[in-house]
Amino acid sequence: MALNYSFPGPSGLADSTALRKDLAGLVVRDSAGVVRGGVFPRHTGALITARSDMRVNVLPFEGVTVRGGPLFIANDGAMVSPLLDYAPSSNARIDVIYFKQNESSQADADNLPIIGVVTGNPSADPQKPALLIAGAEELGTVYVPSTAVATNSSSVVITGTHAFTAAAGGVVMVRSSAGYPVLPVYGQRIDDVARGCMLRWNGTGWAAGARSILGEADRSAASPYTLGATYAAIPSLSAVATTPAREVKVSATVMLANANSGADRTARLRVFCDGVGIGEELAGINIMLNGTGGATVTITAKHTPSAGAHTYTLQCLASTASAVQAFQGSLMVEAY
Repeated sequence: MALNYSFPGPSGLADSTALRKDLAGLVVRDSAGVVRGGVFPRHTGALITARSDMRVNVLPFEGVTVRGGPLFIANDGAMVSPLLDYAPSSNARIDVIYFKQNESSQADADNLPIIGVVTGNPSADPQKPALLIAGAEELGTVYVPSTAVATNSSSVVITGTHAFTAAAGGVVMVRSSAGYPVLPVYGQRIDDVARGCMLRWNGTGWAAGARSILGEADRSAASPYTLGATYAAIPSLSAVATTPAREVKVSATVMLANANSGADRTARLRVFCDGVGIGEELAGINIMLNGTGGATVTITAKHTPSAGAHTYTLQCLASTASAVQAFQGSLMVEAY
């Protein structure tokens, strides 16, 4: 082990191998010091698109491959992939499109940056082939059924599957939990596109690093909802939130008014997740006789759901059925 020649430096002796080590600190790395390869995000869409032949277009991107350290590669125009194999005679297959920097010193054919294809095996249940080529980074997949005559055939499915990377200290975008860093460093942040929230590695798990709104709903006052004597969800105050497996906070506000029932009434509120009450019930809400105005009530509840999609509702009941009405309101699910 020794210090590498610096770059830039007075000796001018930093070769390709030394440069990769010198530049490794500029890109997100895991706790073992391994650079995270992938694409620096411009958007979340696919980087490969269909054509009228058996190739795919590759859209502009900036990326990093890893082979002894980072290799920075930019595609500044619409590249074209090599020709994909023609469609199988039966069933279907999945091909993987990748980018790579060839290196003749590593037994590659030349020193050119390339777009490559790994051809899958036809099957009634085709599986994506493994990308086992040193220094290659996946861009996307192409589902090729037996009926395909071009990549723009109606039965062909193109999927963007490229991983995202970021500058050191930056936020790594991930499509889902499958893309989470395997050995994250303490403090690493990710933007989970599927969940719509930011998470931070605290040394033992992924925690919401900042306030994130996971779901929300609003109800207008145009159409009052008449409460019954048993708990029921207030229409329009329902939100589907995809949550991490950690504590979330649900806040709900609603305006209640006496439905000219001839007497003072009371109401109760509670937040529900997937039909199960969470937090404490807010009881004893006085709803005075019509003509004295309504009551705007706020309730909050916290709980730790399993990771995934959940439906949150604000439910309410009145001491006497049809005696109390709900007007405008809002509901918000947040993680911190």
